[in-house]
Amino acid sequence: GYTVLLAANLEQVAARLGERTPGYAVVDLKLAGGGSGLACVRTLHAHDPEMLIVVLTGYASIATAVEAIKLGACHYLAKPSN
Repeated sequence: GYTVLLAANLEQVAARLGERTPGYAVVDLKLAGGGSGLACVRTLHAHDPEMLIVVLTGYASIATAVEAIKLGACHYLAKPSN
């Protein structure tokens, strides 16, 4: 029952948010073109503070985990994750 929207970079995230307000987001820490998933989390949380955001990364660190949670993510998971 979910509708999936894809965005490879921050510009596409902004475009999708202009069309809809999702309730959930799964964000990779590294975006296409060298973009930051943390900036994406900031954008998503600013658009809707109630959105549940999960950061999924193959480059996990304590520093980025803390920053992601401070920016509004509800979970931070290292790849591979089940």
